[in-house]
Amino acid sequence: MPDSVPSVSWLARIVHLLDETAGARTVLVRHARPSALSTLLRALLPRDPDLVVLTDASRILLPDFKYRLVLYQPDPHDGPWLDTHGDRLLGSGLRLLIWLSSETEAVLQGTSPKFLGALKTQVLCGPEALGPIAAMIREARRAPGVDWRGGSIDNLLRLAMPNHTLHWVSAAADYSDIVGMARDAGRNWLGIINIDGPFRLRRVRWALAEARRTARNLIVDSRVPSPGWWPVQERRRVLREATSMLAQAGARYPGRLAAISGLEDDMISLLVKGLKTGIPEDTLMDAMLLHRDPARGLSDLALHAGVFSIVPVARGQVDPAVFRALWNDPRVRASVASLASSIRRRLLANEELEPDEAAWWAASTDERVPTELLERTTTSVQAWLVEAALRHGLDTGEEWRVLADAANRLGDPQVAAHWADIALKMPTTDSLARARAMYTRGRVCYREGDFTRAESLFLSVLKVREAELEPDAPALSATLHALGQSLSRQGRYPEALKAFMRALSMERRSLGESYPDTAITLEAIGRTMAKLNRLHEACSAFEQVLRIKENTLGPDHPSTAATWHAIGQLFVKQQEFDSALNAFDRDLAITQRVLGPDHPSTASTLHALGRVLLLQKRYAKALDYFQRELAILEHIHEPDHAEVTMALDAMGETLLQLGRPLEALDAFQFALNGKKQRLGDTHSEVAASLHSVAGAMARQGDLDHAIGTYRKAVAMRETTLGPDHVSTAFSLHALAQLLVRKRKYVDAIPIFERALAIKEATLGKTDIETAITEFELGRAMRDSGDPRGLGRMEAAAAMLERRLGHQHPTVAAAHKALS
Repeated sequence: MPDSVPSVSWLARIVHLLDETAGARTVLVRHARPSALSTLLRALLPRDPDLVVLTDASRILLPDFKYRLVLYQPDPHDGPWLDTHGDRLLGSGLRLLIWLSSETEAVLQGTSPKFLGALKTQVLCGPEALGPIAAMIREARRAPGVDWRGGSIDNLLRLAMPNHTLHWVSAAADYSDIVGMARDAGRNWLGIINIDGPFRLRRVRWALAEARRTARNLIVDSRVPSPGWWPVQERRRVLREATSMLAQAGARYPGRLAAISGLEDDMISLLVKGLKTGIPEDTLMDAMLLHRDPARGLSDLALHAGVFSIVPVARGQVDPAVFRALWNDPRVRASVASLASSIRRRLLANEELEPDEAAWWAASTDERVPTELLERTTTSVQAWLVEAALRHGLDTGEEWRVLADAANRLGDPQVAAHWADIALKMPTTDSLARARAMYTRGRVCYREGDFTRAESLFLSVLKVREAELEPDAPALSATLHALGQSLSRQGRYPEALKAFMRALSMERRSLGESYPDTAITLEAIGRTMAKLNRLHEACSAFEQVLRIKENTLGPDHPSTAATWHAIGQLFVKQQEFDSALNAFDRDLAITQRVLGPDHPSTASTLHALGRVLLLQKRYAKALDYFQRELAILEHIHEPDHAEVTMALDAMGETLLQLGRPLEALDAFQFALNGKKQRLGDTHSEVAASLHSVAGAMARQGDLDHAIGTYRKAVAMRETTLGPDHVSTAFSLHALAQLLVRKRKYVDAIPIFERALAIKEATLGKTDIETAITEFELGRAMRDSGDPRGLGRMEAAAAMLERRLGHQHPTVAAAHKALS
């Protein structure tokens, strides 16, 4: 192809070439950019108001085609058509401007070289200029940050800030590292990536506020919007697609409308809305031509027509093009000031705020946030008040402690630890203030699973508070409760129970018998007694909790239902199944009435009921509950969710008991697939599902596949749990049983022996499961001709009779085998 003719003013050259007196009928514009279309049409339309923009060249050859100047943008797929019909197109007598991007040209070089070779008059599209989107980023140096929502950012950054370095940081980094990088960036721009949800967005904004960065922040392609930050994007439609959208909305000249908008995604959407609300096409076109940035004229028109209002613009809740056009409008600035004042007034008046309102306000305010606000607002609002407090700056250890408390409540122990450590480093002569900081740090350690350090911190706090406070002060009982929790998580239940009992005694003296805090401590006592196998005392504690909750919260409160659930679990441990069913029924009635029949808590209670019915061998009713549970869970969770697979496992177990192994196998297989998707192919839970699948295969009589699957389960349990784990022993036992059924005694006996050794080491020689394996080993030995087998069978049967009683079905089966 001939060399293109570079021009300082590519627009002026195109206008000159297309002039009626210049003689050029066809001009090829190479390296054409979508963003330059608007600039081009502004230069051509005053001279040629009948200019038409097309992406379908076949229309030009129709007999009734009436336009004399055509801007045609070929599609990469148009090559064969152009090589066939190009001569007719170029000989049509029209003035033709062919708008060709580098990407499309590369394709057409191979598919329509003849057509391209005929285009002698060429102009190179001019260099990228600082367009309105890049200008917006430059203006955003004064904004809290830029929420970049799509498109190519690199070139815009180069245009907008050629003398600035962009520092990148991942939102997945440790919080303290994000703070450090934010400080190190100084006055340069900071680009943040990997914000995959609200949690990381909140963390990043906290880190920027702590680093006292109030501008030059850029979030790139976050999955969630950042309220209060300036929304910017450069997503552009393909001309053919944009033209189609506008034509469907009723435009007569859709290509011209699309081109003058610069093909911005937001602008095309706004044009479609305008057309659908009845704004005339000529009015839309004139509005875009009124300003250098078409978005300004179109946004003014849409605002006047009521397509949107000022408040969403002030809040940044409109399309980025509209925000860019109107952010500096006096009406918008006045609305921003009014909204900020209103939100602060509502905060101080303790009125409820929406989280997005609080986030928008926190993004740029430099007003001091009273720390007591963090104690009395909802957690979703607290997150953004923390940001506002950090931006203003904190002076005391107590302020940092309050923030650490808030972060811990919001489920971010890493950040809470960071702030609690700052609080502990702040100088203070107030021993109680330091104790509060240590208490908060202890709660964070507990949340992180460091129970030993949590215990140490709580003991230090207890020592200070016992010396400084009244004997029954609430802070003392709270410390004892926290200490008890740390001890309990270490398995030190007697010590934990002692701490809980001390806390309960204090609460009863200071608060009374029926105070909610007393119920919380009683619950902890009940759980600890259950761990100590003092089940009747545990039931008594939960019954007291139930009375308090019914009196303070009401009989239909979800927390009351949770207590009925806990009581039901205790009855199950005591094998009082009818009482357990009654408790779970009470729980279910409340939960369904208050939370709804499709709530996750309803599903949890249905599962508990099914489990009890399974223990009672009421298999048909158990299956009904598990099926109802699964219907709820499949509606609210993905197929690989842990609760879904647990429900499938329970269904499979029940179907096996009902003699429906084929359906059981399906349920176990679905559970297996879900676990593999969630946990990978080699997790211990995957091994457990393989064990269940093998059991269902065996019940169908497919012994060979069952044996192979049990071998996989054994290998996986050996890898994930260890060769001496009791679960490995159960899979070994099941495998050996099937080998016996195949009369492969030589293979089965050593496997039984290995299973027996593991059970003796982990469960003890007198355990029922150990005795069962001993009996089956003896039977295999006897059937293989080894006379020692009978003695092992007799000894195991005697142990089973001592443990279960002579009337138990397992004992009866053992005696039958012996006879």
